[in-house]
Amino acid sequence: MVPKTSQSFGGMTRYLEVAAVACEASAEVVLTSGLSPAAPDTDMSVQWVRDRATFESELGTKEPSSWMGTTVGTYLPEAAPELQAIATLLRAGVVTGSLGPLVRAILERLGVVCWILDVESADGLERGWRATLNALVCYKEYRKTLDQLGAASAVRNEMAKKHRELRARVQQWFAPVVDDAAPADSSLWTRAGSGFPQLTELAMGAMSSDLEEEVRRGVYAAQCGMTHPNIFVLGETLRPLEEGGIQFVHRAEDIDKEVRAGFFTFIRGVLAWARYFSVEPEFDALVDRLESIGDRFEDASGDLHAGPT
Repeated sequence: MVPKTSQSFGGMTRYLEVAAVACEASAEVVLTSGLSPAAPDTDMSVQWVRDRATFESELGTKEPSSWMGTTVGTYLPEAAPELQAIATLLRAGVVTGSLGPLVRAILERLGVVCWILDVESADGLERGWRATLNALVCYKEYRKTLDQLGAASAVRNEMAKKHRELRARVQQWFAPVVDDAAPADSSLWTRAGSGFPQLTELAMGAMSSDLEEEVRRGVYAAQCGMTHPNIFVLGETLRPLEEGGIQFVHRAEDIDKEVRAGFFTFIRGVLAWARYFSVEPEFDALVDRLESIGDRFEDASGDLHAGPT
């Protein structure tokens, strides 16, 4: 039996289509328009240009800026198809347990983006530290997976060499405090108290600060299925039928909350990228474009909640 989301009440029919279009339009901002930072010789009004100058003067290299571009240029395009997948589920009227893992994937990727590109509580060196620390943690996990899968020794040796070389450069640039028991484990390194956050902390940072901290923790924890499929969470939507078979029942407001978490977190990440890498006119134009998409989503959401449930 194909599990279907009920579309027979309130503004659900319109909501599903408008929300799907909004998710697709936001994804296209990244996938079609692309992510092109301002030219390095742009005036110093661009934060990326200022940070590059800081890295060169303080560290003697611009390499951290390359890791910032690589990281953000990987996570945003990777999160965009997750939004497209959400749109596909909405338009088909099929969400079941698939919506949560997609939303969670967006929160985790955009969490790293917002953490690295933080222009409010971090200075340039801290942003460079975060970008290179994330690269080291990625190297660590990638190497572990290669070992577990029994990859060819030449591949593992090459990856280990690159990892060691970057680790040495990061130690030279930032002089981190290392763990005495595991000095090579970069996930345990800190600089002025700043280390690699837990995924929950990263996801929280990608969400709006208008939400209370505990609510943001709960939003992330509620995305069931990626780590431990919780029978009680999943059981809220699963209904055995008397005549046999299974029916999945999703409240309209729950679907809206899930889609909203993924959609607006993605927009926040795109704006964080634009604020950091773009000149002001380009940033303002992107804000206008995303606000227009968001307004249409909000209208459909308002109609949904105004209808009978």
